[in-house]
Amino acid sequence: MNVTCDRKAMETGILTASKAVNAKSPLPILSHLLVRAEEDSLHFSATDLEMVIECQVPAQVVEPGAFTAPARVLTEIITQLPESEVHLDLVGTSQARIRTRSSKFTVNTLSHDEYPRLPSPESTEGLVVSADGFRDMIKSVLFSVAPPEETRAILTGILTQVEGDRAVLVTTDGRRLARIEKNFEAPAVTGSYRSIIPARAMGELMRLLHDNPGTLQILPGKGQVFFKFGNIGLVARLLEEGKFPDCDTIIPRSFARTVHANREQFLGSVRRALIMAQEKDSPRLLRLEIEADRISVRSNTPDLGTADEELSAWLEGDPITIAFNGRYLLDALSNLSSDEIRLFLNEPLTMGMLKPADSDGPLYLIMPVRVKDIASSPV
Repeated sequence: MNVTCDRKAMETGILTASKAVNAKSPLPILSHLLVRAEEDSLHFSATDLEMVIECQVPAQVVEPGAFTAPARVLTEIITQLPESEVHLDLVGTSQARIRTRSSKFTVNTLSHDEYPRLPSPESTEGLVVSADGFRDMIKSVLFSVAPPEETRAILTGILTQVEGDRAVLVTTDGRRLARIEKNFEAPAVTGSYRSIIPARAMGELMRLLHDNPGTLQILPGKGQVFFKFGNIGLVARLLEEGKFPDCDTIIPRSFARTVHANREQFLGSVRRALIMAQEKDSPRLLRLEIEADRISVRSNTPDLGTADEELSAWLEGDPITIAFNGRYLLDALSNLSSDEIRLFLNEPLTMGMLKPADSDGPLYLIMPVRVKDIASSPV
């Protein structure tokens, strides 16, 4: 291998691919980056066996070749070098040499033959969507995914459906559900696709798309999905064991009560009331007392004190008192972008739904908790 590459471009490639490195893996090779020089580019790849990220950057390739080296070492070297051209070549079969005009490093390597075989899509034809639009969809639902320790692995992923010009993403941890639907302008989307994609991979995809606007290509594969955008490729192994909850049967078709409120005011009240919601048996419990023209948000911790917040609102239907995990309310309100929101309710022990006042945007379902007596704030 004999390659010359701009330092900044090399840094971008290394930092991008390194997001798939699992430093805690018992397999030493998985802490490495696979570096390949082909034609007029350098390819940096990494995998943790569940996800692959590859970044291609332009380079002057005198002699093609490949090797693997520790991602941490390559990152520390390249990020500390001054702005200049970097020369990369191999010394024998077990070292890579990195040189600039004033610096020279040799890094111990492993053979690229020892690196896990990276998957490739069966077809180059797939779905094409707006990168910005898909990134915003992921952000709207990612917080509602079950944590990694969840025994039902299917809930640690995002249900992803694309059909025609419509995409739907859904997440749930069993106590709340987030769903967003978006129409993409034709002919941006063609074909159909449905799978459960791990949240970690979708989170990395969301972050990478932030710096790579344009279009996102989705290439379905057997047991995996390929994403391509700009000079980056991401592959995720799909979650296939278990059945994802059926949203059509979970989301209520009608509600007896509709509460109209200002999102910022509601968000602020919830955030402040959570300060006093530290009861050990029911952490983050907030009680909402909803009347015709107001919402009272109350919390209580016997050893700490109480909080009583009030905001203007407009209720369609009968007054109601209902309690929620305040963290769930905070997450939902923080991810709605409209000035006005609607809270749809039936009974105190049936799920509520938060949506923006207009029809566009995500919807969030939250299961209530049993109301406890919360002492009034001292006058």
